[in-house]
Amino acid sequence: MKLLTKTTIYTSITTILLLLTGTIIVYLLIIKKINQEATEHLLQDKAKVIKLLEKGKPPIHFSSNIGEIISIQKIPIKTFEDNKFRDYEITEGEETEEEETEEAVTIRELSCQTKIEDRIYEIKIARSLSEGKEIRDYITSTIVIFLIFSLLILAVLNMAISRKIWSPFYKTIAFIKKWSVKDSISVQFKHTTIDEFNELNKSVHGLVKKINEDYSNLKEFTENISHETQTPLAIISTKIELLMQESNYSENQRKLLSQSYESIQRLKKINETLVTLTRIENNQFAEIETIDLSVAIKNLLQDLTDFIEARKITIQLKLSSVKKDINPIVLSILLNNLLINSIKHNLPANGIIYIELDQNKLSIKNTALIKEIDQQYIFERFKSYSTNPDSIGLGLSIIKKIIYILRWNIKYRYKDNLHEFEILWPPLK
Repeated sequence: MKLLTKTTIYTSITTILLLLTGTIIVYLLIIKKINQEATEHLLQDKAKVIKLLEKGKPPIHFSSNIGEIISIQKIPIKTFEDNKFRDYEITEGEETEEEETEEAVTIRELSCQTKIEDRIYEIKIARSLSEGKEIRDYITSTIVIFLIFSLLILAVLNMAISRKIWSPFYKTIAFIKKWSVKDSISVQFKHTTIDEFNELNKSVHGLVKKINEDYSNLKEFTENISHETQTPLAIISTKIELLMQESNYSENQRKLLSQSYESIQRLKKINETLVTLTRIENNQFAEIETIDLSVAIKNLLQDLTDFIEARKITIQLKLSSVKKDINPIVLSILLNNLLINSIKHNLPANGIIYIELDQNKLSIKNTALIKEIDQQYIFERFKSYSTNPDSIGLGLSIIKKIIYILRWNIKYRYKDNLHEFEILWPPLK
């Protein structure tokens, strides 16, 4: 979940809870105030009734002067002193054009007993709370509507404000996503009004600068060491070859020379392979051509005919014409490593290689003495799974690097005693 979405959710939930709490409190206060007003009106009406009774007015005038339902009775003695209030409901009929409906009306009644001169009266004053109920319902509906609109407006404003506030952060993230150590992109972040984002941009800027410097130094070191070691290795190899041509050595000395020569050849091979990897990583094969992969595979198999026949390997082809825009040297390195890998690691004799090419993939399967390879380490450098002691374990690393640069994908699987490498490329748009 995105940080902006999560922030919006938490802010909305908090706002809803606060608004609901505030709404409930306001609603209860309004109801309390309406009830207090009704009680005060009844007490005021009671005072008017008593005053009229003291003046000797007949009860018939009270309703017209006060506007309440009034009941006055003479009683022999007082049975209570304080005011008594009670609420009850009565049903009133309401006639419409279609039908007659009944509606429950809440009544609040005040009962009291008072002595005027030598007479004792029980006074009951009733007042309808329907007006207060209407006010309450109106206020409630108004608050609910206000709450809904407030939440909608708040959500929209919060999203808009949050997007604006977090805009520098997302720009920094977008830069990090597209940035590559191989790109010569100058890192420039705009100054913002938020200190935390400025600190983040400053840290990213420093980190990118440090990575570029380290990468440049490492690249220069790799190029230098690879280049400078080629000449000494060639000289040592030549000298050992000359020494091996001499005949005045014992069998043990000749064996030591042979082992030294093999080690030098292996070291030369490692150096050449590392140079190739470095050139691929540095994108030094930039020239692009449209090449038919099926033709390239057939040509390479033709070049490897002697090698294939010596191992008595059967090649089964199922090729479609597939054209790709690619550097010819990179393609040659990729196909050569794949095919050499399937030949070298095949059975000592009578092995099989299946090559299938279509618009979606290139699949190369081969028989082998070894069983399934651990997929977690298969493409790591210097991880050799071959029974051949001359294998240096860099072929699959080169394949993986080329696949990565081409933005293709490679999969390995072991099924039916066959090792399969499957290369997939994005479909044509």
